[in-house]
Amino acid sequence: FMMVFTSYNTTQNFVTSLLQDLGYGNLGNNSLGVLYAVVAVSVFFGPVIVPRLGERGSMWLGPVCYGVYVASLIYIKPGIVYAAAVVIGFGAAILWIAQGAFLTMCSDEGTRGRNSGLFWGIFQLSGIIGNGLAYFIINDHKSDAFLFSVLLACLVVGLLILFLLRPVPVE
Repeated sequence: FMMVFTSYNTTQNFVTSLLQDLGYGNLGNNSLGVLYAVVAVSVFFGPVIVPRLGERGSMWLGPVCYGVYVASLIYIKPGIVYAAAVVIGFGAAILWIAQGAFLTMCSDEGTRGRNSGLFWGIFQLSGIIGNGLAYFIINDHKSDAFLFSVLLACLVVGLLILFLLRPVPVE
């Protein structure tokens, strides 16, 4: 999760200003609006989808959807960015539902708080790593396409790490 959100949270932090600077107006703000509107609707369908895909399957599909959005920013075409915002909105809903279910299933009463705290602590490192990475890329005068390509690579690493999740214990 940390690597997936090193990519996405950094993308979200920069997409509005970078797209504005590149002459795309409010594309960044609008795409985030579309994304979160789709999340708001998709969370109602997520509890039906996640059990069908399984928690692990949903936690693999979700980051793929995040990757679609990040990839859409490498060579920007507004229609593709908006379509990718819809895709990530769906993926975000199932990812967060699956993450909560997976964490709960892998914990018991005595470890649930600790495991949740560890998850959120490690998750928050994504902000430090991603923004630090962006700082060095931007200060080195690399292109915006290079920044989003590196962020997409981080996301792919995170997706590969998610393949290592152990199966959910069956009760």
